[in-house]
Amino acid sequence: MSVRIKEHDDGRTLEVAVTGKLEKADYDKFLPLFEDYQRTFGKIGVIFVMEHFDGFDMWALWEDTKFEWKHHDDIARLAMVGDSDWKEWMANFCKPFLKTEIRDYSLSELGIARAWVREQCQVEGV
Repeated sequence: MSVRIKEHDDGRTLEVAVTGKLEKADYDKFLPLFEDYQRTFGKIGVIFVMEHFDGFDMWALWEDTKFEWKHHDDIARLAMVGDSDWKEWMANFCKPFLKTEIRDYSLSELGIARAWVREQCQVEGV
């Protein structure tokens, strides 16, 4: 698995790009960074980009569930971006756990997804 994390809007938006199969070690890398940004900015936007994504191992799915439970009110908007059914599956999986609007986009719509997340961050002063 490869995970790349990029910040936008001076840290108010995190873009997480994943390839391969998501594993617990990937969450161990992402969670401290997310929590640092969240403590600094409050609600932040998240863009989750899936390219050549092969899903989760069992422990990563558990970490994702715990993350969403703990941070249910810390995400201003969440965009799921990918060209597979995973983006829709991920969006539907997250909805019961998060108190935010979630949309899914194709990879060709990455710019639109970034603008949508950025728009909410600017409205909320995030």
